[in-house]
Amino acid sequence: MTDDRPSVLYSLSSTTSGGCEKQMLFLAGKMVERGYRVTFAVPAVPDVDSLATELQGSGIHVVRIPGFGSGVPSDWVRVYISLRRLVRTLQPAVIHIPLQWPYRNLLSLLTARMCRVKYIVQFHLVPPPSTFFPERYLLGPLTERLIRSADFLATVSEGNRRKLLQTFRLDPRSIKVVVNGLEFDEMSACPDADVARLREKMNAANRPIVAVVARLARQKDHDTLINAAPEILEAHPGTVFAIAGDGPLREKLGRKAAELGVETSFRFLGHFKEIPALLHAADVFVLPTRYEGFPLTVMEAMAAGKGIVVSRVDGVEDLVEHGRTGLLVEVGDHRDMAMKIVRLLSDTGLRRTMGTAAAESIRSICRGVADTWNSIYREFATDIPPVLHEMKGDGYRTAALSRKGDVACKTG
Repeated sequence: MTDDRPSVLYSLSSTTSGGCEKQMLFLAGKMVERGYRVTFAVPAVPDVDSLATELQGSGIHVVRIPGFGSGVPSDWVRVYISLRRLVRTLQPAVIHIPLQWPYRNLLSLLTARMCRVKYIVQFHLVPPPSTFFPERYLLGPLTERLIRSADFLATVSEGNRRKLLQTFRLDPRSIKVVVNGLEFDEMSACPDADVARLREKMNAANRPIVAVVARLARQKDHDTLINAAPEILEAHPGTVFAIAGDGPLREKLGRKAAELGVETSFRFLGHFKEIPALLHAADVFVLPTRYEGFPLTVMEAMAAGKGIVVSRVDGVEDLVEHGRTGLLVEVGDHRDMAMKIVRLLSDTGLRRTMGTAAAESIRSICRGVADTWNSIYREFATDIPPVLHEMKGDGYRTAALSRKGDVACKTG
């Protein structure tokens, strides 16, 4: 029996789970609802597997490929062979290739090009120039050529678009802005019992909470918040800083908090699944960061109606209107961050006003994204043939996974 639904392959080389990965899984679920046969190619690593297990039970097919996303050249040939076999088996109408760091997803670009399948390149971040000689001078030119050959180029914010035009010397007409989507209703409300339970668990039942949801990595600049903590605690001594996320800087950040004498005020929650409860328990949401695309955690905090303080970077400025839907601070300025957080903690009315405006804004910004992608895919899906073969091993393993929920968004 054949399956005549249009087929979309998402080829995701990320070896960690973050906003980009959640966004692609979210989008895939929306495409299943709209009648697509969706397959995900992902690395066979625990971090990605744990994210994929959240989607079990619906109609997304996940293929885990050993070595995918690896920086080790000896893995590349077998990954390319696995991707090529997968494409030949699926015969997708289009391959959707999200890019954070292009060189790590070069094989997806190359496979799509060599198999003569139409492909979409979507940038979630603008990559800084590589300092690794083979990447910059050997892989770089090939990657740029494959990017420019894509059938559709997209990115998630106008700030990203400006940088991409400079980085890859693209035609301004060739790249479109399609913002991220959001499960608005899932983030806009949370049972009071869940919030109360989390506050008790963090020993913060009647204390102000400043929440951060971000990987413990250099990009996210947690140092700035830790440096701001003494001034915040001087104004609001009981404040609890709840940090959801894990990463390579966990021990370093803990030592820094101890050096400043604020370690008892910090709760490092690690890989944390109760994000709605954390956001609704928080009095203020903070994202200290050095660069962003269109940050999902800020979108979620806005949907939860929180007062937010975020570093002023490209992508964030497209999302947060300073003084109306949140407060922006200069990157690395811990004194300014402390002042803005204290301002929100001290003014309940201001937090509520900004939170309400933020929720209304993100609902408007994120209206219709799934429909936009549906329209883009339909341009490629008019002559898709039925699947000719059942999935086999071919060096990868498969699992049936999926997602539920509703979407929202717009094109920029």
